[in-house]
Amino acid sequence: MRMYFPDTNFFFECRGASDLPWHELAPDADGEVTLLIPPTVINEIQSKKGRGNGRLARRARDASAMMRRALVSQHGKITLRGSNSSITLQLPPVVRVDWNQFSNLDRGRLDNWIAAEYATLVERGYAGLQVLTDDTLLVLAVRSLGYEPILIPENWRLPPEADERDDELLNLRREIKSLKETQPSLDIQIANEAGEQAAVCEITGTVYAPTEPECRSLVDQVQRSYPLVLRFGGELGPAHRHGFDAGRMEVWKEVTQGEIESYRLKHSKWLAEIEESLPKIASVLTEYAFEAAMAVQIKNDGFVNAEDVTLTITAFDGVQLLGRITEEEQESHRKRTVIPPAPVAPEGRYVSMRDLALAGFRPGLTEGIRPMRVQQRSRNEFHYVDRRPLFPVEELRLCCEAVPHQVEAATIGFRIRALPHDLGKAPRIRVRLEAANLRVPIERCLRVSVTSDMGSLRERLGL
Repeated sequence: MRMYFPDTNFFFECRGASDLPWHELAPDADGEVTLLIPPTVINEIQSKKGRGNGRLARRARDASAMMRRALVSQHGKITLRGSNSSITLQLPPVVRVDWNQFSNLDRGRLDNWIAAEYATLVERGYAGLQVLTDDTLLVLAVRSLGYEPILIPENWRLPPEADERDDELLNLRREIKSLKETQPSLDIQIANEAGEQAAVCEITGTVYAPTEPECRSLVDQVQRSYPLVLRFGGELGPAHRHGFDAGRMEVWKEVTQGEIESYRLKHSKWLAEIEESLPKIASVLTEYAFEAAMAVQIKNDGFVNAEDVTLTITAFDGVQLLGRITEEEQESHRKRTVIPPAPVAPEGRYVSMRDLALAGFRPGLTEGIRPMRVQQRSRNEFHYVDRRPLFPVEELRLCCEAVPHQVEAATIGFRIRALPHDLGKAPRIRVRLEAANLRVPIERCLRVSVTSDMGSLRERLGL
């Protein structure tokens, strides 16, 4: 007969004792096996049987039921499997561990308790008893006492089983999948001009604020660079002394006094226009210096469309918002940040006979007018609720009839303008996404950080 001292893992993590191939442990031994349960293992089993409905608790209850049957039996043991290769479960005798004999063991460790109980029983007559375990620390403790335990074979273990937490996670995954099938799974991110997600918009700009004396100095410099023309050239060549070129059918046209007076008036107005436009140019340059191109990226990972979607971008504490810049706006910005060109002085010139004949002719008003094409709006594209703002605003609102499931995120561009003198204590923007079939709106916030320095308008204009 073979007698084993099994640890707790044997009852919790291995197949039932009656189903195990015990001959693998000792092929030459007889078929009778007795399992003597360590007192410490009994305590562990009792402590685990009430902990929910997981495999650990179920196995603890099964083991406790077997011990209960052994407890009420006549000899404190029960037969788990009969025939020649019988398996018997036996309760341990009551023993007192003398810890003075085990100075190398720690009374605070359960594996050390099992090792001490085992050694005590061996000394009291259980000479053939062997510890059956796969616990590394228990093996080391038993070996430290001069005994060699039996390792539980790997193939005796039960396959992994989900515990209560795993079951809960599985149920949550199923619920999430079910929700995805009935509502959209939207996500939004705020990205910078490079398309990278951003939590802070950092703007570094230059302030242009010329004084009145500086503006007058700039006007004087422009006037010296483009003075008023006093002599109006344009002489006839030696072959055209009579003012007519028969070969080219052109007539020489002298500069008239009216053209000269018109030029002088334009030059005077031009200088006045420059003086008036310099502060405006400085203001526009400053505004553009503190703009940043941003974008909202919207993605739907769900299995249904997001219906009646509204995107709201709100600015706080002095931050302003504009739509994504167009090519026309870029050209308009360029024109607004340069000095008006000087008027061209009139000169004598040759004029073709044909141009003289056509002078005064005006085409009909309807000539060259093309019918306007109305662009069809896609139900899957975002558009402004009212109209695209032409000037900075504190809120942008866009809507879309349906955002479908998509691999790549939809991108809505916009601009942030943050002038230093307008900002409060916490400049920021908030992006909010709502949909008719979305339970809770999605929000993202972006902090705005501004750094500024003073610049020279003269250098900026290249004067």
